[in-house]
Amino acid sequence: MILCDIDGTIAATGEFLQSRYGIPLAEYPAPFPKEFWTSQEGYEAFRDAAPIPGAVEALKMLDQSNPVHYITVRSPEMKFVTFRWLQLHDFPQGAVFFCDNLKEKGDVARDAALVFDDDPKAPLFYLFRQLIMIARPYNQGEGTWEQVLREGGSKRTRKRF
Repeated sequence: MILCDIDGTIAATGEFLQSRYGIPLAEYPAPFPKEFWTSQEGYEAFRDAAPIPGAVEALKMLDQSNPVHYITVRSPEMKFVTFRWLQLHDFPQGAVFFCDNLKEKGDVARDAALVFDDDPKAPLFYLFRQLIMIARPYNQGEGTWEQVLREGGSKRTRKRF
């Protein structure tokens, strides 16, 4: 199983927040109260964020050999918008695991062959998992979806932390 985080990894949520609220891309996490993410504004951020270039194509390619599932710290209240966003942007069908925090994401990932994430703290929680950190302005990630497409998710694109 391949697990893929959503916000910042396949969804350009940060870019949406930058355009709507002026939040710098390098500011992580975005400085909103927890309630923001279950409000109308949070719903709109999840609904209107564009896919990160190359993510759909790379995950479709990987899904042919290993099923892709999704993992997120979004509130379960955002299930509908999350499933609909994945569907509208033609991502591979897969389960979505809604977690309370990174530790829980790490627990869910215990059976994953490969994990994609963008959170700078992800390496601390995906112990002994193959992790590709998608490069973002706020992390030390080196992987891009274009690299995954070029290299087919081979071991050369995988970083072990």
